[in-house]
Amino acid sequence: MCRGGRSGLPAPRDLDLPLELVRRLAADSDHRARCAIATRPRLPTRDLTQLLADSSESVAAAALFRSGMGAQMR
Repeated sequence: MCRGGRSGLPAPRDLDLPLELVRRLAADSDHRARCAIATRPRLPTRDLTQLLADSSESVAAAALFRSGMGAQMR
């Protein structure tokens, strides 16, 4: 699903990330940052919806899997 990484980014699954940072990473120009955020537990609905419609297939797939709908489609 999501490949690669980006040095210098906080761990996107860190539940202590400030909401402002989560939102900034969800809108980042780098698809790898958006993909990593798409797998974050307790991602706000607004951001999950945005990532489900992402132009990057890997980001949208990660968001779909995170939403639980991806597991239902298997």
